[in-house]
Amino acid sequence: MCANDDGVAHWAIDSGWHTVNVDESWTRPVVRRVRSAVAVVALLLTLVGCSSGDAKGTIAGKLHYEGGIAEPANGGVIHGKVTAVRADGKTFTTDVPDSGMFTLSVPSGDYKVTGTSPLYQDGDLPCPVNNSGGRAVTVRSGETATTDLPCQIM
Repeated sequence: MCANDDGVAHWAIDSGWHTVNVDESWTRPVVRRVRSAVAVVALLLTLVGCSSGDAKGTIAGKLHYEGGIAEPANGGVIHGKVTAVRADGKTFTTDVPDSGMFTLSVPSGDYKVTGTSPLYQDGDLPCPVNNSGGRAVTVRSGETATTDLPCQIM
């Protein structure tokens, strides 16, 4: 088969050359529809990706002693663990080094944040101690929510 730029195809058949005119006008609307469908799917995938619930923020702060008779050494910072519980019950934790400073990357949302340390009530009592289950923190995408977690010394 040979094709010319004019949309005419030529075939060599045993009995000689034959010419067939091919009308491709029906393919243009189909190609346009396919391109439009691909564009819509790409747009939807982009929107779904941008609106996913995985937008992250950070909770940062300090786990430390507070109160007591004398000022605690090293500003009262202590090592331990920090736990953030999201409103739906999902839990996130991080270890806190001797500096007492912590950061925890979490999805956006509302959290109750507590800390524990083996140096405070053998790690059995959360800091801060309150009836609401911890320090309330709201985390927004791309932002850092700061909170200190004091362990009260009586």
